[in-house]
Order: sequence, then structure tokens, then C-alpha cells
Amino acid sequence: MFQRDHIIAIAAAIGSFLYYLWQSCPTFYFWDSAELAAAVAGCGIPHPPGFPLYLVGAITFDKIIPVDAARATVLFSVTCTALTVAIFYLILARILRLFELNFFAGKIAALAATLCYALSYSVSAQATRAEVYSLNNLIFCSALYIFMGLFSIKSDSRLSAPKFMLGTFFIGLGLANHHLTIMLLLPAIAYLAFARRAQWTTLIAGLGAMLLPLTLYLVLMGFARNGPELNWGNPINLGGLLDVFLVSGFNKSPAMLNLGHLLENFAFDLDLVYRQIGPVFAILAIFGAIYALKIRQPLLYFLILIMGFNLLSTIFNETYFDENLDLHGYLLFSLGITLILSTIGLASIAGVLLRRSAVPATILIGLVAVVIPGATNLGAAALANNYSAKKLATEIADQCAPNSLLITSSYNTYFITRALQDVYGYRRDLKIVNVYLFNQGWYRGLLADRFKLNPGRSDLGESEIFYKTLLNELHDSIEIYIEYDEKSAPLRNYLEPAGLLYKFVTEPVDIARLGEDGFFDGDIKFFEDYCHPGMDYEEMKSMLWFVFNRARYLNARGHEEMAEIYSVEVERLAAECADK
Repeated sequence: MFQRDHIIAIAAAIGSFLYYLWQSCPTFYFWDSAELAAAVAGCGIPHPPGFPLYLVGAITFDKIIPVDAARATVLFSVTCTALTVAIFYLILARILRLFELNFFAGKIAALAATLCYALSYSVSAQATRAEVYSLNNLIFCSALYIFMGLFSIKSDSRLSAPKFMLGTFFIGLGLANHHLTIMLLLPAIAYLAFARRAQWTTLIAGLGAMLLPLTLYLVLMGFARNGPELNWGNPINLGGLLDVFLVSGFNKSPAMLNLGHLLENFAFDLDLVYRQIGPVFAILAIFGAIYALKIRQPLLYFLILIMGFNLLSTIFNETYFDENLDLHGYLLFSLGITLILSTIGLASIAGVLLRRSAVPATILIGLVAVVIPGATNLGAAALANNYSAKKLATEIADQCAPNSLLITSSYNTYFITRALQDVYGYRRDLKIVNVYLFNQGWYRGLLADRFKLNPGRSDLGESEIFYKTLLNELHDSIEIYIEYDEKSAPLRNYLEPAGLLYKFVTEPVDIARLGEDGFFDGDIKFFEDYCHPGMDYEEMKSMLWFVFNRARYLNARGHEEMAEIYSVEVERLAAECADK
């Protein structure tokens, strides 16, 4: 039945859609956003686990919306996040009905929490650029809404098989998108089945419904024929598909499971969530947990299990921690659960303690709770009129001669230049490869075929030797540009600085002569002119990477004084990054 809550949810979806659309990036952004845009444009495969559901959804969106793939992927994120906000409100409304709290106070509490959720940086950042977490959060909230319907204070009936199957089907959709975060919901689902005394037939049916969407991974086998080289993995067969699904290309450190590391990360996560919701909602979440423990224990345990394992998932995101977009994407579930508890807390205080003044008190508390974090979060993720990634990619591409080879080391550089080619068709003559993919046998084989290297040579099996072989066999027929880092350090004597890049030459480069000609003065001026006030944060970080590697290059060549000039520039940029 169409209820008042659905009208409010539709209004929330429309309002948040317009808010995110106003802030959204007009083109591809840095890192994964550029990678996803390139993958959608070329029906290729991004990094493991390949995100097949995202690819199918975003490619369909790209075909329907008459814009380029970069803009289409951003609009896909805007749409997914706006729908998520609407469903989040419906989750709160459903939970408050379970607790049978003050009707009007509950509605106000739900609206306040929904507004805080929609304005939060973690949620907004998924909407203003292409990210798989936008779809991931939509799937999570859809499943959570269904599972909330399986809880009832008064009913002791067995678990509804159809609803349970529908909820687990959504979990399966999540596994076909970003499986690590969704996979860690399974303990909470198991608890739900235990608490509601699910029959074996219901569990088996639920498992089948969850496994069904995993067949979407077979789509990657078809896409692998179009262009698997964006990142790790080539699922051209079942073995390659399994490697992608298991994320076998990523390095995993035992340090992730160190107890001290875990505690440090948990504290970091909780602090990040706290900064998103502010002190009032944080206190209300504690009250909500206490009230739920007293009135409705099974629901509280279900929510706490989701949050606990979601916090655990972030240790696989980084072996060290800093505040990055991936971390915000991983923590979306914990942010949502915290605001659910905050809503219960606010509604319970209003309905149980305040009674007659419940509605005005709820309005006042809710307003203060939203304004405190909202003052910081409002517009913080805005990328309107931001062409910084495309601008930097164009700058890099234009520094390469026609029909040349660009060997990148940063995945960021690789993704944005590939997106420039695949989305806009700009500098398709430029052949772009990534040195860190040389560790992958399938990638070496792909490049050996593309550049007609001798496939029978035994020394093509190692990354370092393959790198040398590629340079030795191509330098006479094509100009080669390299993005300097430790992988290319052994070639330093044959690398001539060329803008942000280095041109590979066959004779040793005389750095002193370049310095005497005023090259480095002009070089520093280029960096200073490029790094203008108000520069985008990720763009500045990218420039910091280039300047830092210039200093490393000069130090490795024995020109410490010149390197010091760049070190000063690195410190200046780093300070500006810290200020942002």
C-alpha cells in the first residue's frame, strides 16, 4: 500500500538527486573513477573483483543516457545514491514502527537522520563521481529494508521464506558487485535466521537466491575479449575468472591481522564515523542502543553484527590507514547503522521521557544534531565544473610525441590517460602501458603479442627482464616516455626529463648540461604555475607525486643541490595538501 512514508521517500530521492547532480563531476575523476569510466566506455574490466553488476548497470545507463561514458558513470552514481537516501528513510520508518514510539516524534527523528546521512561526506562522495560503492550502498540498504520486515516485536512466527529469499537475493547482487563488504554481512544474516527459527528449506532457498546473481561474473569472460588490461586479471577462462574473484593480484600483508593494527584501525573508523554524524547523533546512538537492548534485543544484535564486521572489512582496504575515498566507501554500512541507532535514541527519548513536549523537543534536538556535522559536510564532496583529472591527463598525453609509447607507474596516471583515450578518443595514437602490470604473466603475453616481441624467449617470464626487453626491442622504432619511480630507477642514466615524464634515450643524459641550459628553472616554474591556489586536492597529490619523483631522480643521479630545489617544492605542495 502506498503510504505517507513513500511520499516522503520519493521527495527525499528527488531532493538528494538534485543536490548531488548540482555537485557532480562533469567528467571522469581520479583513480577508480577514471578506471570505471574507461572500463564502461570500452566494455573492459576494472580491478578485481571486476564488479560485473556495476559494469552491466553502468554500461546500460551509458547506452540509455545521451552523454559520454564519463558523465554517464557519474549520473549512474547520482541516481544510485539518491535512491539509497530514499530507502534509508524507509528503513528508519519501518524500524520506528516496530518500536511503536511517538508517531510524529519518530517521523521528525527519521527525517533528521536521513538528512544527516544524505549530507555526509561518505555518502555524497559516492554520488559526485563514478564509484562502485554507490551501487553497493543501494544494494545494502535494499537488503536491510527487506530484513527489517522480518523483525517483529510481538510475532513469534517462523521466518518468512519469500522475504528471506528476496533479502538474500539482494545480498547476492552485492556479491556480484563488491563482494568483500557484502560478504561480511553473512554473520548477521545467519543470526537473523537463528533468531527467527528459520527452517532448513528456507535456508537452502535463501542460499540458492544468494548464489544466483553470482552468474553475472560470467559476463567478465566476455568483456575480457574487449580489453582486460585496465588492471589485474584476465578472466578469459574459468581459472582467470577465479583469480579475479579471489582478488589474487593484490598483495596481502600478515600485518593486517595484527591485534594492535586492528585496534588502531577500529579507532580510526569510529572517529571517521563520528566526524560524519557529529556529537549529538553519536550520543543519541548510545541511547538508541541501550533502548533497543531493553526493548528489542534481536534487532540490536543484528545491527551490531553488521556494523562490527563492516568495521572489520576496512582492514582489507589498507594495511596502513589514511582518509581516502575507498575507506569512506567501505564505512557506508557503519555510518548507516549508527544513524539508525541515533534515530531510535532520539525517538525513544522524545516518546518516553519528554512525552507532551516530544514533537518540539525532537525538532530542536534533530535540528542541532543535523546542523553541527552539516556545516562541515555541506558541499564538501562537490566536484561541479571539476575537469582536473581530464586536464592532467591531457597535459601528460600532450607531452608525448605522436605514435609514441607511454610507460606509467602510478595507477592514477594509467587510469586517467586511458580514460582520456577510451572515453574521448583523444590521443589514440599513444600506446599506454603500466609497469606494475608487468608482474602479471597474462599482461606480459598481451604486450608481447601487441608489440610483436619474440614469444619464445625464456627471459620474458620476469617483470624486470621483460621491461628491459620491451625497451631494447622498441626504442629504434618508437619514442618512449616513462613516468619515473623505483621501477624505472635502473634506467635513470638514459632518462631525459620531459615535462612531467622522462624520455628514454640510448645515450647517457648529461644532467649538468640540462641544468646549465636553464631546464630546471623552467621545470620548477611549470610546477608552480600548474599548482594554482584552490587546486583540486587529488590533482595536487598527483603533482606532488611527479615532483617527489623528480627529486628522487636527481638524487639518484648525484645532483643533490638540484634535488633540494624539488624537495622544497614537495614540502610546499605537501603543506597545501595538508591544509586542504
